[in-house]
Amino acid sequence: MDRSEYNFDDPIRVAAWSRQNQKCAACEGALPRFGFIGHHVVPVQSLDYASAHGSTFRQVVEFMTSEDNCVAVCKDCHYHYHECGRNDGGAVADAQVFKFSHGVRTDLHREWKKVIALNWRLLFPSVEQEK
Repeated sequence: MDRSEYNFDDPIRVAAWSRQNQKCAACEGALPRFGFIGHHVVPVQSLDYASAHGSTFRQVVEFMTSEDNCVAVCKDCHYHYHECGRNDGGAVADAQVFKFSHGVRTDLHREWKKVIALNWRLLFPSVEQEK
């Protein structure tokens, strides 16, 4: 699978960064306009797994590059979520890790976690994600 088609476009990355009040979704550190990473909450590599295990995931493909699946994170947090560089092939850090996904709007964060959980269930109907 060519994963480059699932990279976030710049407007999506900037929208996530703005939604988070220019702060890292994980550590809440300040993020400069050009110094952050758009991280997939539901990792693109999960499409490989879902395909290999017969899951229907066509509905999720569009979600992969959406603002809902994007969190802006600092380089340190991104490195950490990819297990200090040992897991460049994908790492899952569930939605609750990104507690600043909507800045201080915890109500929006709770709703966003529901969207993530729904898409997770579409990919992995037999795997339960933490709530």
